Amino acid sequence: MFKKFVAYLITCVAIIAPAAWLIFFYFNPQADATYSIPIAHFYIVTFTTFSAAVLSILLLSSLGAEAKPRHLLAAAAFAVIGGIFFSHALATPGAIIDHAHPAISWSAWLTLFGSGVLFAIAGLDSARSRPNWLPVRPLIVIAFLAVVGYSAVAGFAPALLTQLESAGNPWMRDAIFYISLALWIFAAARLAFIWWQTRSRIDATLAVVAVWLGTATVSMHRFAVWHYGWWVYHVTLLMAFLVASFIFAAEYEQVRQFRLVRYYLALSLVVTAFLALVASAFFTQFSYNNLVSEIESASSALAENVSHHLSQNLTDVTAPEDLEQLPGRSVTRGAFARAIEEMPIVHLILYRPNGISAYATELEWIDVRVVDTAAFDRALKGEVMAIIREPSAAVASGHGPASSFHLILTYVPFYPSDKVTTVVATPRLSKGGGGNDPYASDAEAPTATPAPTATPAPAPAASQVARKPIGVLMTVQEVPSLQLTTIDARITGLLTAAVSMGLLFIALFIVVGRADGIITLRTKELRAVSARLKTYSEWLLGKELLERLLEDPNALSLIRKERTVVFMDIRGFTRWSEARTPEEVVSMLNRYYNAIEQAMTKHGAIKFKFAADEAMAVFSEAVIAACAAKEMFDDVDKVLSPQDLGARVGVHTGPLVEGLLGSMDVKFYDVIGDTVNTAKRIESAAARREILVSEATRHALGTTAKFGEPHQIAAKGKEDPLTVYPLN
Repeated sequence: MFKKFVAYLITCVAIIAPAAWLIFFYFNPQADATYSIPIAHFYIVTFTTFSAAVLSILLLSSLGAEAKPRHLLAAAAFAVIGGIFFSHALATPGAIIDHAHPAISWSAWLTLFGSGVLFAIAGLDSARSRPNWLPVRPLIVIAFLAVVGYSAVAGFAPALLTQLESAGNPWMRDAIFYISLALWIFAAARLAFIWWQTRSRIDATLAVVAVWLGTATVSMHRFAVWHYGWWVYHVTLLMAFLVASFIFAAEYEQVRQFRLVRYYLALSLVVTAFLALVASAFFTQFSYNNLVSEIESASSALAENVSHHLSQNLTDVTAPEDLEQLPGRSVTRGAFARAIEEMPIVHLILYRPNGISAYATELEWIDVRVVDTAAFDRALKGEVMAIIREPSAAVASGHGPASSFHLILTYVPFYPSDKVTTVVATPRLSKGGGGNDPYASDAEAPTATPAPTATPAPAPAASQVARKPIGVLMTVQEVPSLQLTTIDARITGLLTAAVSMGLLFIALFIVVGRADGIITLRTKELRAVSARLKTYSEWLLGKELLERLLEDPNALSLIRKERTVVFMDIRGFTRWSEARTPEEVVSMLNRYYNAIEQAMTKHGAIKFKFAADEAMAVFSEAVIAACAAKEMFDDVDKVLSPQDLGARVGVHTGPLVEGLLGSMDVKFYDVIGDTVNTAKRIESAAARREILVSEATRHALGTTAKFGEPHQIAAKGKEDPLTVYPLN
């Protein structure tokens, strides 16, 4: 009782937990924080949805036609969830595409809508009988074609989805939401009603899953993207699939039956997907790190060159206090413009030692405090620091790009013109869109000129070389190709790992397929042999004894019991058979044996055996033995009368020993004791078409049977005569 209470409690908590979270976030919006991890979303959802689709198809194929229609439709629904939601993962912006894709929304909407339709139809199934009107297979085929069709549209005609969303916004999304929610509510109610009738764990699980996915529908449609409330439907989908798969495997024995090819195929696809995603992640990170290292090195050299060029154009700026005069000087703007002319730099900012900008290519950034204080401090000490900002972090840095570009912020020390005597070669970086010179059309901007032609100052003394920088110059570069390069690396990693692992698994699949064929063939042969051995064993032991032996290997050990033994033979059989061919004798005996077997089996004989025209049967009770003997007697008489033959029967009750007898290698089940011998002696004394029972059997039968006048017979091996009674 306690365990059942705990199980119900856990079930109730599991049902309401997702809804409770949504209610909490609805009434406490400040707790519904943003958790934006698009790349992790891509990897996690891609793997889980692909695995769910593969395992659901495996589950669907394993259930077989004998499964309940609602269970087949539920398995198909999970395959639909995996297939459509896989498109949702692939459409994650910044993962393998660099732009927003309508499938990110449509896949999520249709996942719960399509699976909701299948669950609602599953709820129409009958709890007791299989409805003839429910076309399960056609529905599964239609669902499969719908998934393929949608995937084709999402992959090759995404503009159609965009047009539909624009034309039907916002009523289309609201309609999908309300219809999906209604489908899940209906499915949950119907499946709960079916469970109430069947008390099946699968039906209970499907009802719970319907509640969960109804909650997931609210999470997806009514909570902001990347917020905790929005993440609830991802977790709920995964939880529903795992729980349902476990219950299906536990309840359906055929799902647990091992088929090497089927399970290898499913496992290899899941493992291939996992390894491909892991390889893609490592390859992308490796490529990104190398690219960042190259970019940082190139941007550092470029920034040093720009700093040198700028100092050569500002020859009179030799001390920190000279930086204060830059905004008021007419040559400053031209010097800054010439410093970045023909350079892949969009902005320059020159900071004073106190971290306040003295001048910038954008006037609104003058007298603004530096954001990256750590990099600024290190540059002020003579180091060069390059920082790469993600597009999402660019705004936080105070320098937003023209579009979703990466930013390279390079901090270099700014020395006076007599500090640097050599020029670092300018590296060539690709210049992205939005990196056009903002000063190219400025009438006041002087044309590009080489370094000043005035006689250079004498080489600085050692004391001058040790002088600290008078400021810090920051260059801002936009790198539009970095995100595309990262996406290309991720796709390359995925394809490389998928192809290489796929080829390996295909090679192994051929080997496994051959092994599975051998195993299947041998299994069929073993089953055929097992069936024959079972038949032979039933011939020797009987079905009841064989079942007892299979349940308990010690069931046939020798044991003393009170039993009733029945013997029957054909009076005059020897003389009759002498005048017949062996084929005629065998034909008649087989009909004789069949008549006896039917009566013995019907009345549950513990053991019966044949020897020529003689038959022996052992029963647990005298009443049962008497009924079987009379029925057997009547049935046999129908076989023997046409041959002018008749049977005789002897019945005796008493103790005997029963069990397996024989040598070490050959054993057989039999009964031994005086009770057996006495029953045989009584049968030998019976007349044609007569049933004789002993005094012990007469006493055991009591008033349940009618008897003729008793008489005594002389039994071989017995000193005293036996009293017997004809059984009427």
